[in-house]
Amino acid sequence: MSSKPFPAEHREILDNAVLIQLQTLVGKTEKEAIWDVFHLLDSFKHHADSLGPSTAHNIHTSLWPHIQSLYETQEHNQVILLCQAALHPALLTSTSSHNAAVFTRKIIASHTALGSYAEALSVFHSLPEAAQNNLLSRFLLFRLAVRGWNQTLARECLAFFAARASREEARDALYACVREAQSAGDRLCTAEALAAAARTWQGEVVVAANVPCLLRCAIRLLNMVAAEEEEQAVESAEARPGSSLMAAEMVNLFRIASEFVTSNVHDDNGETVFHDGELLWFSTNSYNLGVIYCTSWEPGRLVSLFKSCLIFTQALSTGADVTDIAQATLTIFRCHFILASLYISEARIIKTEHTQSLYADVEHHATEFTTMLVDRCDPATTINCPDLLQKHGILCIFQFEALLSRQCFDHLPCIVKQARICKDANVFKALGGCLLQSDAPVQVKSSLLKSIVNQVFEIEKFDSSRLARYLRCMVQVLLPVAEDFLARELLEQAMDIAKQAKEVNVLFPAEEAEWLAAAAFNHGLTKYAARNDMSACHAWLDSAVAMAQHVNDNGQFAASLQRRQQELPHSPLADI
Repeated sequence: MSSKPFPAEHREILDNAVLIQLQTLVGKTEKEAIWDVFHLLDSFKHHADSLGPSTAHNIHTSLWPHIQSLYETQEHNQVILLCQAALHPALLTSTSSHNAAVFTRKIIASHTALGSYAEALSVFHSLPEAAQNNLLSRFLLFRLAVRGWNQTLARECLAFFAARASREEARDALYACVREAQSAGDRLCTAEALAAAARTWQGEVVVAANVPCLLRCAIRLLNMVAAEEEEQAVESAEARPGSSLMAAEMVNLFRIASEFVTSNVHDDNGETVFHDGELLWFSTNSYNLGVIYCTSWEPGRLVSLFKSCLIFTQALSTGADVTDIAQATLTIFRCHFILASLYISEARIIKTEHTQSLYADVEHHATEFTTMLVDRCDPATTINCPDLLQKHGILCIFQFEALLSRQCFDHLPCIVKQARICKDANVFKALGGCLLQSDAPVQVKSSLLKSIVNQVFEIEKFDSSRLARYLRCMVQVLLPVAEDFLARELLEQAMDIAKQAKEVNVLFPAEEAEWLAAAAFNHGLTKYAARNDMSACHAWLDSAVAMAQHVNDNGQFAASLQRRQQELPHSPLADI
């Protein structure tokens, strides 16, 4: 060619000549022919800047079938060279920007297929921003991310697809990502793509029937990967932060599923998407997962998981198998118990502005448990459910503590009444311990302690030794309190119990009677020395003498106390 620029009138002839020459070169099978193409385009660029738009389009059109054919036969190096030829400056015009993006994407795909991930990423970043945000461009970026095990980049791509304005476009892209991640063997990205696809249905009136399947598959994959990483962590004795992230994602997927269940979503045919079989799977697996990790996961994560489990289990219809319904009922009991336990453990650890809310949650789940126990369990057969009765007793203690913390004293008698179902003296003793350690008013403590002691006495079946020991401990705790009439009321109650025990030929323990009498007498002497309330002083002394009658020593101890009382100056008994 001449070194002088061609006249403008010769451009059409020149464009056609270049088109014919390129078509001839591309048709050759020799690999060296591609260099002739570059040489031809370089020469044209030197003399005539760029080809006309129509000619450039025709050349791109003729190149594309060859590129596609080479790509299908996996001759990726040739594909890259031909695409680079198509992107030659001589072929780029103001109207060929779309074609440029198409050929650039094919270069990215070929580099990815060759394993040249850095080169593929570099080519992607060379695209204009609009072309980078194209769905196909982002999908190719996801492909190179999963094949190059760049999970951060893969997540960015999934987030890009999920944020699409068109839900249909987002789902199609995410389904393609699922298949691509599966092909690459990246189970974590597969699970994340499945989860992202399921999330696109949130807020929809009509939901696809495969949403439960998407969530199930994602949870299973995450669980498998987490289990493998835990095994590797045990072998290497190193903590792996990825396991925690996968645990959080699994819990989040169960939460999403529970939201679908709460919304009672239906498919195109009006059928319930989460039918009984799906509900049973989600209920069983969320519960089992929580049980497995109950000692290693943080309480907040476990709360979310068991709340989801509760939703799944409660949604099981009455049309399900009888065995499934029976198992579901037990699962509901267990969920309420676990949730109440988690909430109260959190409330006890740190006292913050959320503590009262945590105690309110304890009350809620304890109340639900009790209501179910009363409504669904026959009182005659409840005795055959020791596990439920034991849990009920513990929940009564939790609820009692929560009510005391929230100063809801009016509801405390109801808890004492509910605890009777357990028929366990230890439950009532724990309630008494909570009450004694609380800041409840003395009047509240007085009436409740009487009820608690009566229940213990009834359950122990006149086992006066154990009951006497329990009463002695409570009196010992209450004696130093400024308002000591509560301790005296308990002392009087102990005397009543001693009388009742004697009527059935059961002796009140002499050691406990002696201790109670001595403690009461010494307390009366303390009041006598203070000269504050002489009537209360002598009431204590009288109670001590009466209690000493049960020491079983033929009245010797009682007589000695009475004699000492008479010897006190200004004693009303001194003149008798």
